[in-house]
Amino acid sequence: MRVIDNSTKVGTLFLEPNIGYKINKYLRIGVGYRYSFRAGNSGLLNRTAQRYNIDLEGRKKFGKFTLKLRTRFQQGFMDFYMNENRAPGSYPIYNRNKFGIDYQFNKIWSLFTEFELYLPLNKPQQRNFDRFRFTLGSSLDLKNRNTLDCFFRIQKQLNTANPETDFIIGLGYAYDVKLSKKKKKDKDKKDEKNKKEKE
Repeated sequence: MRVIDNSTKVGTLFLEPNIGYKINKYLRIGVGYRYSFRAGNSGLLNRTAQRYNIDLEGRKKFGKFTLKLRTRFQQGFMDFYMNENRAPGSYPIYNRNKFGIDYQFNKIWSLFTEFELYLPLNKPQQRNFDRFRFTLGSSLDLKNRNTLDCFFRIQKQLNTANPETDFIIGLGYAYDVKLSKKKKKDKDKKDEKNKKEKE
């Protein structure tokens, strides 16, 4: 949920499932989908939007520091309803590149900063970056792969006559699902043992 006008109104409600895969200790890939309801001119959540994204992220640790570089291909596409008159070419396509640094104070607490640039790919009139984000935040790793985040973000439009600047405070929660191969190995050993006992 995103709120606007000094947190007095709901600006966006969205559901965004993501799936990621760790190729090795340096590289990760991921895909995601978002369906959102957005506030129109009337203030009601009567506009919808959809998009998908494909991510490639590299990570490298240097002691307590972790450097991260992520590139994302993101595309909006046809809504289920409500925006039937929207021109197909108006659905945005972006390449988003983000650089981040994490500093791990201890096992549960870390600080992070991120800088991200948005490059539109289907706007002939806009061939340069049209937005940037700068984020400073803190992360708290709880037990059983639960994480709490809080952050402050500045988002500003670029290469436009009257650029808008947003100041954003965010709170986030994440749960990391890790598929364990150990359980499968233990099960295979147990099945093998039972098989030998039966023989």
